[in-house]
Amino acid sequence: MEVMIYPAEVRALALQSGLSWEEVAEPYPEQITLPSGTICTFEWAIRKREGRCIFLEDGCCRVYSCRPWICRTFPFALSGKRLLREECPGLGRETGESEALALAQNLISRREIERGEEDQVRHYARSLNRVQGSYILIDGEGVRVLDP
Repeated sequence: MEVMIYPAEVRALALQSGLSWEEVAEPYPEQITLPSGTICTFEWAIRKREGRCIFLEDGCCRVYSCRPWICRTFPFALSGKRLLREECPGLGRETGESEALALAQNLISRREIERGEEDQVRHYARSLNRVQGSYILIDGEGVRVLDP
């Protein structure tokens, strides 16, 4: 499973962990090929080691206090007005009212952050015809030309 993260989250994780941007994140692996032949991806993913998040140690998150929005709300997500739920082996217990309310607030906050990021990505994607490069990444902070 890929953990998509935004630039502000990469910076927070790097600061918390003492790692560099490149050690924390890699381009999100899903790509599209533009008519020009340029390969394009959107956003970042937490790096993995042996198929697992680099911050997972002995079943615990090393950066729990600054974990990304997607991790704060897992296994839930909002799609329009629908609440989606992924399979999660850790949910074999009841959720208390205060925990459920905090999770609901995090889902709403996550949706707002995601909408803002998507708006910025759309804004920068409009400038693709001016970008020269064979492999590019678009995130909420701009268009980056990456090494192939």
